[in-house]
Amino acid sequence: MIGAATYGTAAAISKGATYAIAGKTGTAQVFTVSRSERLTQKVAERLKDHAWFIAFAPVEAPRIAVAVLVENGGFGASAAAPIARKVMDAYLLRQTSNSSETAVPESEAAD
Repeated sequence: MIGAATYGTAAAISKGATYAIAGKTGTAQVFTVSRSERLTQKVAERLKDHAWFIAFAPVEAPRIAVAVLVENGGFGASAAAPIARKVMDAYLLRQTSNSSETAVPESEAAD
């Protein structure tokens, strides 16, 4: 799990983190494509794979574990992992920093 978040499928979410993340990406198939069909063909939104990502942090002494499932999200690394990173940042940075450095939801940051 450390490898996936360091140099594997979810490596992008570890960039810039002040703590080490361990995680695993995945997909859950919703719709089966027959051998005669091509995967590149347009698939209805409701038939796209579910994306998931599970993680814990910090690796050395875990204080949070998360599981994110994005319905019809496609790929775990691009859909679910960034959400997990935001959740972990909000929790871990809130606990270890001053209020001026606490993660702020995007909807409030624009105000």
